[in-house]
Amino acid sequence: MSACKARKPNGNACHAQARTGSDFCFFHDPELSDARRQAQCRGGRKHTRLRVIPSLMPDFHFSDSARIIELLEFAANQLVQGELDPKSACVLGYLADCALRAHKVITLEQRINELGKLIRCEKEIPIGYPEYLHIDWFEEDPEPTGSA
Repeated sequence: MSACKARKPNGNACHAQARTGSDFCFFHDPELSDARRQAQCRGGRKHTRLRVIPSLMPDFHFSDSARIIELLEFAANQLVQGELDPKSACVLGYLADCALRAHKVITLEQRINELGKLIRCEKEIPIGYPEYLHIDWFEEDPEPTGSA
């Protein structure tokens, strides 16, 4: 098989393989201009519909980690059974990952806020300093114990 005899717009030779019975490749053969245009129009289009989660399904909640895991298990089962398109499953996995990260951030923010409250309390009533350790109920004389 020979190389295409066409020249590219920059003047270099086309190194694609020529079609059988022609001196040109599919992209440069003047007799195939209509077929080339039709192929370009079809490019990127799929003839099959994506399999997505049916609209009859209830909404998924990302309110806690357990529900997110349930969503991932559901998506994995649907994918394995051929009921869910791999692209849709990938998007669900990404959304679940985002939700888990958000839960982690919220948990860390709550812990930081709690620590901030503890630090403010410590500044207001420093624990461990003797002047703050007096206890009112021991100021009275304790009841006598033992021998009379």
